[in-house]
Formats: sequence, structure tokens, C-alpha cells
Amino acid sequence: MANTEAQPAPTTINLLRCPFCGGQGAFGTTKYSQCTVRQYGWDQDTFHSVNCTSCGTCNLGNVGHASQVDAAHHWNCRV
Repeated sequence: MANTEAQPAPTTINLLRCPFCGGQGAFGTTKYSQCTVRQYGWDQDTFHSVNCTSCGTCNLGNVGHASQVDAAHHWNCRV
């Protein structure tokens, strides 16, 4: 089971506004249980995403991104 929580974006990583509502983006983390980590053979238990604080749009994908930098890159590099 995953635990997801939003965190303020670090000041060193610039996040674009939400493409749908223009809201502010914030980093979120999802921490998976050790059982799930072993089951899927992952190297880490915590994954990252960017979430809109206004409308809830999220770029978590299937499990999340390996780092906040990766999550920010995918949030910012959209059409």
C-alpha cells in the first residue's frame, strides 16, 4: 500500500504552473512497503511526483519518478 503526501517545492527546482488550471505545483512523495519493493525488485521505496495544489493534477504515473529532479523534468517538459 502506498502513502502519498504533498511537499512544498524546493527553491532550487523551478516548477511550471499547472497546464490545466494554472495552479502552483508541489512535490509529492509515495513510499511503498518493503514487501512491494521486494516484489517488484525496486532499488528504492520512495518515489516522487509533482501535484497541482489547486486541481490535483499529478504526474505520478505508474509508481512515480526516481527523484524530485526527474519528477520536475517530466512536469515541466509537457506539450
